[in-house]
Amino acid sequence: MPLITIEGLLYATDERIYVQPLHPLILGKSVVSLKVKNIRQIFKRRYTLMDVGIEIIAESDNLDKDGKKKRKTMYLVFKSTQERNVVFDILLSSVRKDCVTTETSLV
Repeated sequence: MPLITIEGLLYATDERIYVQPLHPLILGKSVVSLKVKNIRQIFKRRYTLMDVGIEIIAESDNLDKDGKKKRKTMYLVFKSTQERNVVFDILLSSVRKDCVTTETSLV
């Protein structure tokens, strides 16, 4: 289970994915975003035994203290499998061709 669950709105553009929490004081931010060009992995996931989740892993433009790119993970949960699949297909059409996805092999 995640540390916290936050309801919010999802916005997807050609360049970024935005999540706007309904209660921004919980995160201390009014919007959380990822650049689509930085997405390296995207997977369909299960949440509470239902196929309603998407996990997005992206590299940040910033470097950590070891000189490696920082990674950001976003786990999204939808009300239905159909909603999840629509968003997954939209994201899949926007990410780089070398992005690892549920449809590609990790090897």
